[in-house]
Amino acid sequence: RERLELETPLVAAAAGLLNTDGPVAAAFERWEHRAGQIEMAEGVARALADGEILMVEAGTGVGKSLAYLVPSLLWSRANAQPVIVSTNTKNLQEQLTEKDLPLLRRTLGVDFEAALLKGRSNYLCLRRFVTQLRDATVSMLSEDRQAMAYLVAWLAECDSGDLDMIPAEAKIVFSGLRRLIERTRSDRASCLGRGCQYATRCPLRVARAVARNADVVVSNHALTLAATQVDVLPEAGRVIFDEAHNLESVATDQLGYEITNFSFRDLRRTLSGGSRHDGFSNSLARKLPEIAPDRASAIGGARATLETATDSLEHAGEELGVAVIDLCVALDEEAGAGRARIRLGGRVYATPQWQRVGEAVEAVRILLDATDDALGKIAETMGDGAERATPESELALEAAGARAQVAELYMALGTVMDDDPGAGYVLWAETVRTRWGELWRLAAAPVDVGPALRRAVYEKRESVIITSATLTVDGSFAYMKQRLGLNGPEVVPRELVVPSPFHYREQLLLCVPQDIPTRGEVGRNEALSEALMQIARLAGGGTLLLFTSRSQMEHTFERIRGPLAEEGLSPICQHISGPRTWLLQQLRDREKTVLFGLKSFWEGVDVPGEALRCVVITKLPFQVPTDPIVQSRCELAAKREALGGSDYYIPETILAFKQGFGRLVRSMTDQGVVFVLDNRLITRSYGQRFFASIPDCSIYVSDFHECLCEAERWLKRA
Repeated sequence: RERLELETPLVAAAAGLLNTDGPVAAAFERWEHRAGQIEMAEGVARALADGEILMVEAGTGVGKSLAYLVPSLLWSRANAQPVIVSTNTKNLQEQLTEKDLPLLRRTLGVDFEAALLKGRSNYLCLRRFVTQLRDATVSMLSEDRQAMAYLVAWLAECDSGDLDMIPAEAKIVFSGLRRLIERTRSDRASCLGRGCQYATRCPLRVARAVARNADVVVSNHALTLAATQVDVLPEAGRVIFDEAHNLESVATDQLGYEITNFSFRDLRRTLSGGSRHDGFSNSLARKLPEIAPDRASAIGGARATLETATDSLEHAGEELGVAVIDLCVALDEEAGAGRARIRLGGRVYATPQWQRVGEAVEAVRILLDATDDALGKIAETMGDGAERATPESELALEAAGARAQVAELYMALGTVMDDDPGAGYVLWAETVRTRWGELWRLAAAPVDVGPALRRAVYEKRESVIITSATLTVDGSFAYMKQRLGLNGPEVVPRELVVPSPFHYREQLLLCVPQDIPTRGEVGRNEALSEALMQIARLAGGGTLLLFTSRSQMEHTFERIRGPLAEEGLSPICQHISGPRTWLLQQLRDREKTVLFGLKSFWEGVDVPGEALRCVVITKLPFQVPTDPIVQSRCELAAKREALGGSDYYIPETILAFKQGFGRLVRSMTDQGVVFVLDNRLITRSYGQRFFASIPDCSIYVSDFHECLCEAERWLKRA
């Protein structure tokens, strides 16, 4: 692309575009001047221009998305190089691509291209779609035919093939649609890549091609981190991580390994399919008649081996599951409520239960070796001299994809079973009883993702901007720098704190009742239910109740939903009443709504105005202390703390608390009350760290009745 010549330096240009007399402000009838937004835009512009790492905490209301998009677009156009903007949630992706970037396209007077790129499984696979279309035309089930008819019509209208664009209502109306969507998702194991006859029209390949020609590419953290190992994003020396407080957890998932019931189910589907899935064996049987007899006969032995190994793998996986379940139940002294979990280590390795797990794993490995050999023989025989887009070449590519899935399972088993898996990994086994049966898992995860982030991100990029509304604890970036590997001498980030422009003392009242029993104390459940009813009644709806435990949330919902409804309120609950998007829409549209939510509602919820008048934090969001990752990170933090480092457990909880606290005030005119029904905030010494980490608001500490009266006065004034 032709470079854009900037008339002023990047820092001044970005600030000018966002100033009161700039083109963005001119697009609005009423524009609030945000000094913090300009300060952040200048900081981002400086980091992009000078090739720096910048950490910036931007309080709610700063307008951070525009503050980094404007300098990013200018820098990209001036240098003819793309900038990656990485988010954690689809909500923010939608805000950037459907609201912020279209606004800037209308107002900046700068020609630019922007693209949204998601992970593979978000896109429809045309080859799988055609297979399902063929099956649906002869299906005896009307729901299959109706679902396919809808999908055909949708695909004719949707040019992206992004399955997230299918309306939730359609999945309700057409009962077979959810199942059909899963069967047509792009899947790495079955993808033929360039060898596919539909490659030029493949939604995933088209999306990646569009991204390669964009100035700003909106991605997600998982895809951005995966791109350091696989070529899925355009080469870019500059990346912005928004919602960066989630970066550590995403990196943990990316770098971790696990083997579960579903690992064997998914592998069987890839290899042999099923009543509703088209596997490699199905494809092989369908295409063999089109293949030269000499090639077909050459793979006869490999085909027989594959079928035998596939059947045996399913049984071997079940045997491994039984061994893992027996291990967890036998060794977890605190097992209960259908759940057991143990951290793997020296004591566990000496038990007969672990020996049985090892024997079961060895049986699985032998079968995986046989499966890999058979697939390799088929891939080699079919691929040798085959022309592109022929049955032979397609089978060779399908066999190679299946081999990759086998290799992933083999590697995961090797990592989890290694009693010395390498520096910084924690290993564990767990099982949980559900209504669908006993689920089990063997897992390995990195304790410290910092070194991996340094190698994969900071050392490979010229400039990295890390931003969120919640990056500091006790007013310092020290904790987050340590968690993200930015505390060493080799990477020294610049720091910027941009406070919220809101007047929290006048806009938000924080009530902390002293007399609500804490978790584990006698009468906790009854007191919590009664308090939530009175708060919701006082607010008249417009209330968000934040829980940390699903069982506690559902129990409380069932207990008080009737009385709330009798008061004329509309109680709705995550996992019970409907999907997340519908729940949020109810909160926005119906003023009497009382919404019960878990972790996904602690952040990413933006409901400005009177639709949300009250937020209740039912319990401080401490992580489960027996979680192996939490245990390991606490142990590592304790060692570092002895050397002057930061602790882990309290800071991590403070960041989650800040997210929940931030749900209430979303604009300059919002007013309301946040209740914290956990008196540890005022009875424990660490409580002061929570208060020091949130904006300076009005605080009221008393017994519950007095807090309720103060909240009533506050809401009446509002």
